[in-house]
Amino acid sequence: MRQARTTGVAPAVVRLREDDGKWVNRRRLHGDAGLQDRPSSPYRSPNATPAWVIEQTESWRRQHKWSAQRVTDELVRIGL
Repeated sequence: MRQARTTGVAPAVVRLREDDGKWVNRRRLHGDAGLQDRPSSPYRSPNATPAWVIEQTESWRRQHKWSAQRVTDELVRIGL
């Protein structure tokens, strides 16, 4: 089980010890700006599905009312 503790600065806030180092390092590297909220989405996604595949899949689903299995079969047939 993880051990939680409260800080003297904000006694109502409970933090996990593993998080302390992350916040200290952000403060050291970026100053106060490092403590601001950051997006959880990745900066880049090299393995993302190509846009044309998404568009084609949506087209098949909407226009032809194809099931997920039919879409999968068609993507396999065209070599994906």
